[in-house]
Amino acid sequence: RSGRAGRRGEAVTLYTEADLPFLRNIANVMVASGCEIPSWILTLPKLRKRKHRPQRDSIAAVPY
Repeated sequence: RSGRAGRRGEAVTLYTEADLPFLRNIANVMVASGCEIPSWILTLPKLRKRKHRPQRDSIAAVPY
């Protein structure tokens, strides 16, 4: 969670291990809005979109 709702002051971003794949993208948005972030965050690997085929059931050849 980040933000100050437009007010002055410091914003704090909290994250868990489950958020790590998204942390770099969040940091990029924060940098674009003028926030300072620790440099190590930008060294995290980019989020990769998983491309996989949807699981499909086999079609049974049943006579009508």
